[in-house]
Parts: sequence; structure tokens; C-alpha cells
Amino acid sequence: MLAIKEKWTQDRFENRTILTVFLPLRSSCFLSNTLKGRFMPELIFRQPDGTSRPVTTETGGSVMQAAIRSNIRGIEAECGGACACATCHIYIAPEYLDCVPAPRQDEEEMLDGVCAERKEGSRLSCQITVTDALDGIIIDVPDRQY
Repeated sequence: MLAIKEKWTQDRFENRTILTVFLPLRSSCFLSNTLKGRFMPELIFRQPDGTSRPVTTETGGSVMQAAIRSNIRGIEAECGGACACATCHIYIAPEYLDCVPAPRQDEEEMLDGVCAERKEGSRLSCQITVTDALDGIIIDVPDRQY
């Protein structure tokens, strides 16, 4: 069973009570996944060399935006999220494919031209909106975008 820690604090500036939830990551390490009292999902980007980097981000933006803001190596995003270049290609781990909607036709067409191998979990990160359901998702970064 996971040990979840909660902390209630009073915001001096906006005079409201904020609940911060601390979720266990690994062993006794805890991370606060809140922004103004809201839960923030954690995305785990795994590089081709096997190293992983967790990124905590707000909901509503794209996975590509979260990667760019966090300087994730290998996500180039040359078109800025317009689904026009395929340089934000990623692989969604098979066990998380049900957490993301199916790609639209324009994304499928762009995925046909990716430089790295296209796999079952191939997606363009600019086309995936971050939701609470993506908390803990494992995203593999391909070895190349060009």
C-alpha cells in the first residue's frame, strides 16, 4: 500500500486553503505534485540510453510542451506543435496506450514519415493533451528525429 502524505496550508496572498499531496516515487523519496492545490500529473521520459527523467506538469497542455519546458533531449518540435514536422515523435509504452486517444488522420500521415522506426506506440507528442489519466505514463524518446 502506498503511503500518501497530505499537508494543509493557508495561502497568505489569496487567503485560501491549499491541500498539497505528497505521492511516493521510489522508496522514501516524496515529490509534491501540486500547483495552487491542484494535482499535477508526472510524465516519465525515458531516453534511448535507458535513463529516465520524471516531469511534473499542468494538465491541458501537450506532452510536447511539457518536454520542451523541461529540456527533454530528443524532442525537437520544430513546428511548435502544428503537427507539421514529426520532430516530436515519441513512443508510448504499450501498457499506457489506452490512456491516450487514437491518433487523427493528419497525425497518422505525419507518422508515416518519421525518421526513427515507427512502432505500435508511435505518436506525435504535440497531439497528446496532458490529463490526470497520464500520471505515471512512460514515454520513450526515439534515438533520432532527423
